[in-house]
Amino acid sequence: MSSHLCITIRFHDGLFHGRRDGGEPEWPPSPLRVFQALVAAAAAQTNERNSLAQAGPMLRWLEAQPAPLIAAPSARRGEKYRLYVPDNVGDLVARSWRKGNPGSIADYRSEKDVQPMRLEGEDAVHYLWPLPPDDAEFANHRPLLESCVRAITHLGWGVDMVVADASVLSEEDAEKLPGRRWQPIAGDPRNALRVPLAGTLDDLNKRYAAFLQRARPEGFHPVPPLSRFRVVSYLRGTEPPALPFAAFTFLTPTADGMRPFDPVRNGMRVAGMMRHAAGEESVAAALGWPDEKVRQMIHGHAEPEGAAHQPTNGPRFAFIPIPSIEPR
Repeated sequence: MSSHLCITIRFHDGLFHGRRDGGEPEWPPSPLRVFQALVAAAAAQTNERNSLAQAGPMLRWLEAQPAPLIAAPSARRGEKYRLYVPDNVGDLVARSWRKGNPGSIADYRSEKDVQPMRLEGEDAVHYLWPLPPDDAEFANHRPLLESCVRAITHLGWGVDMVVADASVLSEEDAEKLPGRRWQPIAGDPRNALRVPLAGTLDDLNKRYAAFLQRARPEGFHPVPPLSRFRVVSYLRGTEPPALPFAAFTFLTPTADGMRPFDPVRNGMRVAGMMRHAAGEESVAAALGWPDEKVRQMIHGHAEPEGAAHQPTNGPRFAFIPIPSIEPR
């Protein structure tokens, strides 16, 4: 029977403040967030801030696993509010005081908009990785993995306090977990979340080393952003994946502008134009099709050229004008 590694993250106050690229609220929390939290917890648990000699093999095993399935409760955007956060410019204020001038740290504040995701019903998010039967490597890593997962204290912002646990669930028990199922889907641009891959741990270690060396005698050295990860779209089980499509624009013969066009009233005309274009010699040559196959597959003619029309009795392309139904 198949089994799953399950990492459960339970939020104390039912709020999650993490944001995706572009500053938009993120839901569910990305697998990369869980991995980064686990790296921090492993460093604290093993008291290895630089090398991660004990936890390194376990973390490299986890980062090489496929994108996990996520079971998460429903969440809605909370009310947005604004904070005024003091800037880290205490040296400027102290310098002003030293010169006998007035100065206040309250004069140096930046606006920060906050809009958390508010969990509804349950307060736990479950991440599920499939395990092959009798995985000896996982069996070796399991004790340390479970210990480090239980050392996770935050996920998202510093105010997002959590408790975490790791377990192995059967397929039947995994299906019983509450919450909506979020499936990793390739090639779909919706709800893109960051996922670790082989090399993410090394990139995190390099970033941490750069953080420790950011202040040098010759000046400040910015810490480079994390770059070793992949982006995977997560869709709910009720959402169909996006279908591939090709978009065309109708231009005037000189290609200097749009031709006035009503797609609703002229849909059949567009279908005919597409069928005619698909039957051109250049298209047939690119496909390596003989004229007979083009007549059958594209135009629907089974008769020899010049004979009475006979419809194709078999597979053929259909050019059907369907009006666009968009999320807008």
